[in-house]
Amino acid sequence: MPGFSVQFHATPPELTAFVARWLSAHSLHAVATWYRPFRIAAVDGERVGSIIDARPDRLVFSPQPISLDARNSNDVLDHTPGFLKLDVGGLSEKGLGESHLSTSASSDAYKAIYRDLKKATASGATAVNEAIGASGPARANRYTPGAQALYKDGVKMLTLGSNVLRFD
Repeated sequence: MPGFSVQFHATPPELTAFVARWLSAHSLHAVATWYRPFRIAAVDGERVGSIIDARPDRLVFSPQPISLDARNSNDVLDHTPGFLKLDVGGLSEKGLGESHLSTSASSDAYKAIYRDLKKATASGATAVNEAIGASGPARANRYTPGAQALYKDGVKMLTLGSNVLRFD
């Protein structure tokens, strides 16, 4: 498996648990970034919850230390070879945003993280474009038990595009 890309929905506490587990199990370094205005902060096991609560746009993981001397989020990626990134979907009054975990690198740690995420999530959804009423299968999209509970409570599952998801 040379790399992967997984779109999923998870609650902030579930994201916190994932990230804390991945950092601990795989001795990874991580930073959080916010796009506007740009900010960057180191992430460690003790600060994961407060970082996720601060609603970063992205987390970047690496087996090597990650420089905090970056001008923007792309600068972080450009200077972090072999990174794993998590675009964080937050919870707001509009709904639960989609998260996206991806890498083009291949490592045993990243493969284990991929397996962990797949084991902790279910797949199968229907993408709905509310503006025109069109819908179609979104079989690859994944979701956690917490996201499913929010969905059942009427919280919209937002995608990176303009669709919302219905869980099958």
